[in-house]
Amino acid sequence: MLHFLSKNHTGGWKSVMLGPHKPMVLDTETGDHVPKDPWNYTEEDYQKLELDAMAHAQLAMALPNEIYSCILHQESAKDLWETLKEQFGGTDDVVANTREILAQQYETFGQLKNESLTQHFEQLTSLLSELKLAGQVYPLSLFSIISCDIFLINGKLIP
Repeated sequence: MLHFLSKNHTGGWKSVMLGPHKPMVLDTETGDHVPKDPWNYTEEDYQKLELDAMAHAQLAMALPNEIYSCILHQESAKDLWETLKEQFGGTDDVVANTREILAQQYETFGQLKNESLTQHFEQLTSLLSELKLAGQVYPLSLFSIISCDIFLINGKLIP
């Protein structure tokens, strides 16, 4: 989603990350910024509000109905994104725990008794992909390949 919003709609991802645009004006009496009267919105204010609405709509349209129906009360793209991150990505503690579990699986990775070399290699690359998604990158090292007794020659698995 990050790539889609940042490539297709420059301000869309900014809206997701920073929150919705709220047109403000300086109150001359108090010196505070207060919400601007909608009758005084500029063209730039309307464009930013449209970007916010577009970002929310893009996120919402990317979700299956059963997921969106649970979070449709979120009014901004940022709130929607934060809810999705928490629901599917977990809190920082959950993410850290997931990294630890995946790292432990990588460090203790081995071939099962009745597993073919192709299956073993697929499991290793799957584990490496999960680690990458969790923000933990391990190279497909020579040690990993040798420990699997798998070699790649011209893109083909050689036992």
